[in-house]
Amino acid sequence: MEALHLAPSACNSQPWRVIVVDEPNLKAQVAKATFSATLSFNKFVVQAPVIIALVLERPKIIA
Repeated sequence: MEALHLAPSACNSQPWRVIVVDEPNLKAQVAKATFSATLSFNKFVVQAPVIIALVLERPKIIA
């Protein structure tokens, strides 16, 4: 988490947010949303003690 916090970005904009999901019911919902019949390789996520989601914010460019 500290490395992510210190990671450089263009213009130091750091256009990301980190979400740590550790509440069991919410974690189960997020885990189930990360795999399907076409993404079957990701089924291990339901066994993870926490899920860390990195969310990228789109730039707010006014044209």
